[in-house]
Amino acid sequence: MDGPMDAAPPPVAPRAEPPPAMPPPVEPPPPAAPPPAAPPAAPPTGWSPPGYASPPPAAPPAAAYPTFAVHDQAPPALAEQMHGDGSHKGVAILLAAAAIIAAVVGARSTGIASDATDLWQSALRTEVQRSAGALQDISYLYQSEVPQAVLVMSTRLQEAELRSAAAATTGSSAQALTLEADAQAGLLTAVGTTNDLTGKEKYALDGGGLNLSLRLADLRGENPDLIALDPDAIQAKGDALAAKASSMTIALLPLGIAALFGAIAQPFGGRRRLLLGLGTSALAIGVAIAVYVEVLG
Repeated sequence: MDGPMDAAPPPVAPRAEPPPAMPPPVEPPPPAAPPPAAPPAAPPTGWSPPGYASPPPAAPPAAAYPTFAVHDQAPPALAEQMHGDGSHKGVAILLAAAAIIAAVVGARSTGIASDATDLWQSALRTEVQRSAGALQDISYLYQSEVPQAVLVMSTRLQEAELRSAAAATTGSSAQALTLEADAQAGLLTAVGTTNDLTGKEKYALDGGGLNLSLRLADLRGENPDLIALDPDAIQAKGDALAAKASSMTIALLPLGIAALFGAIAQPFGGRRRLLLGLGTSALAIGVAIAVYVEVLG
């Protein structure tokens, strides 16, 4: 067919497709920061290379130093803390002072007691020495001189009786009695002169006896050093030192009370000042007692 129905349809343009969506651009990661350079090593003590300078000290962080506003008075919390620190220091000082003074007083008391013991022992040795000297003189008198004196006195009596009997008789009996009396006289001459008790007239009593007390006093006088010994005086000094040592220990009582107040003041902050004041007073009393006993005791 040659008409318009037989004309070919116009060409249809192809439908354009939308372009594909592009992905968002990806930014490259930032370059990594280089590691911090290590500080140069410190040179040995006493040596530094040319051109070396020590690095300045690092400043502490600002948070380490709390700041406060400037006022006439410290903040209440700080004031309370400062007050608490002072009280704790007072407790420590009180306890330390009480302990030190108590140790000194105890050592001094022990030393005085030791001196007293030494004096007592010296008094005992002196008494033994004096007693030994007196015993020696008494033994010499009664074991050496008195037996000879008794023999001399009995010989004198026998001589006197023999001569009286010889005078009352005659003949051979009188002659024999006279010879015996002469023998007794010879014995008196040999023995009586060697015995001071019978050889010296000052020891003879009017009634015919001997003054043994005077002879013993003369024997004791031959050793004046033994007579001068006085153990009682030495013992009295020891007793005085012992009493002083006992009095010195009294000071330990207020010192112990001072330490007790210091220990109690530690947990009781509200009454700490009062307890510290009482402890200080007790400490002063203990020191006063120790000084008084040392100087005037």
